Amino acid sequence: MTSDDRPATIRGGGGDIPVLLLHGIAGSTADWAAVVPELATSRRVIAYDQRGHGASGWATTGRAGYSFDQLVADLATVVDVLGLPAVHLIGHSMGGVVALRYTLNHPGRVRSLVLADTAAAPATGTGGITKRVVSVLLAGAAAIATAVHAGRNRAVAGLGRMDPNAIVALWRDLSSYPSLTDRLGEICAPTTVIVGERDFSLRDAAETLARSVPDAHLAVIAGADHNPHASRPIAWLTAVEDHLTRADQIATDLIR
Repeated sequence: MTSDDRPATIRGGGGDIPVLLLHGIAGSTADWAAVVPELATSRRVIAYDQRGHGASGWATTGRAGYSFDQLVADLATVVDVLGLPAVHLIGHSMGGVVALRYTLNHPGRVRSLVLADTAAAPATGTGGITKRVVSVLLAGAAAIATAVHAGRNRAVAGLGRMDPNAIVALWRDLSSYPSLTDRLGEICAPTTVIVGERDFSLRDAAETLARSVPDAHLAVIAGADHNPHASRPIAWLTAVEDHLTRADQIATDLIR
């Protein structure tokens, strides 16, 4: 996503503060198909393809055009261009890292925060999977092409809609991304941490987030894997709606 390419997708119209969704690596706005219709019945919902993903543009500078700092800057651009005073921010996996960094950089623009299947220390909080993936990706484009055409799962199939330079650059950046754990106490926005019961590589990371962010809630989605919004959408929606109701109540109490 760059500031001058495809606009964000906007659904619904309820509520003053919209919900903004950030997908994970190799994903797109299509990842949210099972949950957006229900969310949009009562709230405005915004989602966009992050740069190098889905329908968004590919960086013209190759791998140099992709980093987590750039994704955070893209999010800031989207919020500013749409004229949003604040958002209920929901980030999944890679999108959770972007959401977390944005919240720390722009605390006044985040009404509430949902961190789904993500980590504050991505390089170490995923059981080593990040570094293993990076080693495969850096082995060469042939390995990537083989994985894409095999299409063994949803995440791998998503690579076919993604700039190969983004795959390598973002995974490599993730493998050395600085831990944000020591800054979690700075977060003031109402926060819920969601994780799939079977997302074994991130269960510990989710518990660390929930323990370290002040007054955060933890929702473990029974039977779900790394993508509970897709595999267990009703349970995921319940957790998110509970979170949004809590955030709305906190905001109401503050202005009384």
